[in-house]
This record gives sequence, structure tokens and C-alpha cells, in this order.
Amino acid sequence: MLARNPNVCSVNETQICYTNEFKQHFMKRYLEGAGPQQIFEEAGLPTRVLGYKRIERAAYHWRKAYEKGTLGLYAEHEAISTPQETMAQIIARQRNTIQYLERELERLKATAGQK
Repeated sequence: MLARNPNVCSVNETQICYTNEFKQHFMKRYLEGAGPQQIFEEAGLPTRVLGYKRIERAAYHWRKAYEKGTLGLYAEHEAISTPQETMAQIIARQRNTIQYLERELERLKATAGQK
């Protein structure tokens, strides 16, 4: 039943991997005021099958990822969390960080030289 659900990308005896689209949908509905169990039930993922604790843990992790801005950045088809960022995206992000830190260093040096 779970493997046929369009919101699930993989399932085994111990783990269920949900699609990034479902995670985004979950957060949208959650922020609108729907409860985690209600959202899962509406998605065809009944509490009686998943268990209350599994739903609450997923909701907790997705809220934390949403707050950090990392919700949906991981490959859906892999059991472990593998970033989907391309090498070019990683390099661009790191380049921006380095440029910011270099500017900050120069600013601090100028401030220290004025004292």
C-alpha cells in the first residue's frame, strides 16, 4: 500500500522515504494550520498504518529542515540524505562566502588600523 502511494518514493521494513513534493505540500498545509496526522491522512498515509510517532518524527525533521532552508534539497530515491546540489552550485555558494569573508576581513583590518 505504501509503495503504491504517489507521496512515497521508497519503503522497506524500517524506513519510508517521502517525495520532496509531499514534504513541501506538508509544510504548506502545516503553516496553514493543519495538523501532521490530518495532512498524512489526506495524502493517503493513515496513522493506523504509519503510527503516530513516525508521523510526529517526520513532521519534526521537516519543520527543522524548512527553518534551515534545506527542505527538499536531498535526493528522493536514496535512503541516505544526499545533497542534490551540483558541483557548480556548491562552488558558486563557496565563492560567495569567500568573497564575503574577504570583504569582512578587509573591513576589520581597516577598523583596527584606525584605532
